[in-house]
Amino acid sequence: MKNIRNAIFCLFFLIFVVLTACSPQEDEQGAKKKLSIAISKITTHPALDAVEQGFVDSLNAYAANNDLSISYKRENANGDIAISGTIANNFKQERVDLALGISTPSAQSLVHAFSTQGTKPTPVLFAAVSDPVDAGLVSSLSGGSSYVTGASDMVAVDEHIALLASSFGAKKIGYIYSSDQSNSMLIAELVAKACETRGIAFYPVSIVGTTEAGAAAAGLVNKIDALYLAGDNNVMSALPVIAKAMNDAGIPTLNADPAPVREGAEILISFGIDYYKMGAKTAEMAIRILEGEKPADIPVYMAQDPDALELIVHAELAEHIGIELPAELLARATEIIGASSEQKHTSTQGQ
Repeated sequence: MKNIRNAIFCLFFLIFVVLTACSPQEDEQGAKKKLSIAISKITTHPALDAVEQGFVDSLNAYAANNDLSISYKRENANGDIAISGTIANNFKQERVDLALGISTPSAQSLVHAFSTQGTKPTPVLFAAVSDPVDAGLVSSLSGGSSYVTGASDMVAVDEHIALLASSFGAKKIGYIYSSDQSNSMLIAELVAKACETRGIAFYPVSIVGTTEAGAAAAGLVNKIDALYLAGDNNVMSALPVIAKAMNDAGIPTLNADPAPVREGAEILISFGIDYYKMGAKTAEMAIRILEGEKPADIPVYMAQDPDALELIVHAELAEHIGIELPAELLARATEIIGASSEQKHTSTQGQ
């Protein structure tokens, strides 16, 4: 009897082992593969929000077509660089499959946090970073690092200054930027060079935090005949205050980010990158990594293709503040807000 019991026990044990061995394969066939993706951004404003939305929408479409389940861990540092570091360390402890840093400070925090993971750190993507090489994220634009790559939003500064000069005869251009953001300081240098080349006086004003933006704008009103804004998170967060000061004085403003005007911001000229498309492009890079490609083999995406740029002219605002819009500018516009029938015709002819 004892031998029979042992034989029965061994039989059931073998059956259990076989079923256990088979069960993972059945799970793989019957259940969706789960992925955890972390997203960190330095603050909330239309451009960064558009990147995030484009990234998530594209990844969700990919997941739906590939039987995947993606959970997102989203954090916002509310403009505090120290908090972005805490967010990055928390993501590292949660062992996410991939992380996205939207803005230079957020990306730098993620890259620093995940660098301590050893030989196979979590892949990190960046987006809305003006100069990823200068920021220490990658060593070259032609390829990523061992675990980092992403999308740059370096703006066409020279073209923007040329537009202000040709369309509005600007001879004194102001620029508001954050002195604690490396990308903003870099762009300030580029604006200074573009102005010097054209014999335009340059009036830069640095701020620390959004609360100083209003005073900076007010201090420029009597000095400049055009304002240029580009790639600064604090400035974009304080855009309504800055725009009001310029519009009240009848001074044309060019913003290198089209997203705010789509959200109702009263900016005369918006000329720059479609940040939703940038988010979608970054998602394409994420998919390549998730499918096994190495970040080092994926070049940094530079959003300078014509189909990635928008030139939005706020004709309704121009009429309200008494600024005449030249036909050449209207002809180049990809969109005219509040356009008259004549202006719409001019824009159509230009395209």
